[in-house]
Amino acid sequence: MTKKIKLKNVPYTIVSTYFGREHSGSQAETWKVSLRAEPRSVNAYIKLTNNYRQTIAELACAQVGKALGLNIPDCYLVYVDTDNLPEKVKKESMFANRGEMLAFASGSPDPDVMSFERLLAVDNDKANALFDAWEHLDLIIAFDEWIANPDRTMCNYLFSPSDNDFWLIDHGSALTGDYMPRWALHDTKVETHNALYESIAHQKELNDKYEMKKKATTLMSKAHNVDFDSLDASGFYKMIDNNVNVEDIAKFLQERIDYSVELLCQKLGIPQLV
Repeated sequence: MTKKIKLKNVPYTIVSTYFGREHSGSQAETWKVSLRAEPRSVNAYIKLTNNYRQTIAELACAQVGKALGLNIPDCYLVYVDTDNLPEKVKKESMFANRGEMLAFASGSPDPDVMSFERLLAVDNDKANALFDAWEHLDLIIAFDEWIANPDRTMCNYLFSPSDNDFWLIDHGSALTGDYMPRWALHDTKVETHNALYESIAHQKELNDKYEMKKKATTLMSKAHNVDFDSLDASGFYKMIDNNVNVEDIAKFLQERIDYSVELLCQKLGIPQLV
């Protein structure tokens, strides 16, 4: 009997230091922070948003992606009292004085880590060469298809200079279809854009596509071994949004395993059964 892959518990913590704002959009802000942790504090990127379903999607996808061995940083659920933010943060943040908030945070995998966006600005040619040669590209495309994540842009990666490797962040748009205000958990076969594949599709020859399908099949075989009963074992989703059922998310991910390779093959323009 194959041993189930138990999902790693998500720590619950608070911010000890705010270093500065990294990114700001219409619905969310990302801040570089230090989080209280054992045995020592950790540097991380915290995402402040009132879109609580994005926070839950971040937690779920980070848990399952990390279990599959993908480069996803340790994640945290962070309690934030926006009425008592440091003065500098209050002046810059659109979430100041909005009461208590539960936020998602990604640990920093490298002290010198930078966003892929920043790497592009520093050395565009080097950044693109490293990214094109990244050995996990096909796996990330397969992962995004499985979690129904239409959003994978240059803002969704961290670059680690110590090993020239990339890390995945920002899965807030996952578990949904395009332009849908609510999750598509009722539709296991929901079709979404696959932004990463679309960005490199013109580079892919037929043999590359079959190799991608092969890797996707292997990844989904591993996904069958994930212990979905351990998803959100700490009960954080209900703390974030009382209307969300972890069973619905687990069921969506579990059932979509059997369709994601088929959906990817449709994008690749190749038959699934070859």
